[in-house]
Amino acid sequence: FRKNGSLLPKKINYRKILAYEETTGYVKKLDKASNLIVNETFGKSDEDKSLSFLIAADNKAFSPEIAREKQGIVLIQSCIQARESEGEDAGLAAFRDISIE
Repeated sequence: FRKNGSLLPKKINYRKILAYEETTGYVKKLDKASNLIVNETFGKSDEDKSLSFLIAADNKAFSPEIAREKQGIVLIQSCIQARESEGEDAGLAAFRDISIE
């Protein structure tokens, strides 16, 4: 992952909406690829699937308290509507670029 930084949507020419398992698998890879990214969950969907979010921070500022003290917080929300995966793809690409350092 880290060497080529490939993004699954790009590999499939953005012609397919990724399944939950594909997206969560990629998110877990991002978490493992960099000490700048952490994957957390915040609940369950109506289908009982974990809802996750990514945090990107330097200085290990992964908690709100530390982030406010050291650098501030920016929320980027994507793919909040079904069948609107462009934001998800862009968000994953941004986190991929951050993970490459």
